[in-house]
Amino acid sequence: LHSNVVCKQCGNESLAFDPFWDLSVPIPINTNSDDDNVIIRLKDCLNAFSETNVLTGDEKPYCTQCNNHVDGGRNT
Repeated sequence: LHSNVVCKQCGNESLAFDPFWDLSVPIPINTNSDDDNVIIRLKDCLNAFSETNVLTGDEKPYCTQCNNHVDGGRNT
């Protein structure tokens, strides 16, 4: 699994490569349908998994350039 964290202050990127056996992906919820027979495609789950996550609060990453915990974004 390849992921990178980008510092929102200086733009520094931190790359990580992690081996995995299982991949837990979110299941998107279709709120526009009253139908109980909604079709969810694997592609939609993988797209939701790979969206950028904003890291703030207790999840703030440590930036080695800023020498501080700062807001960041994580891409997988």
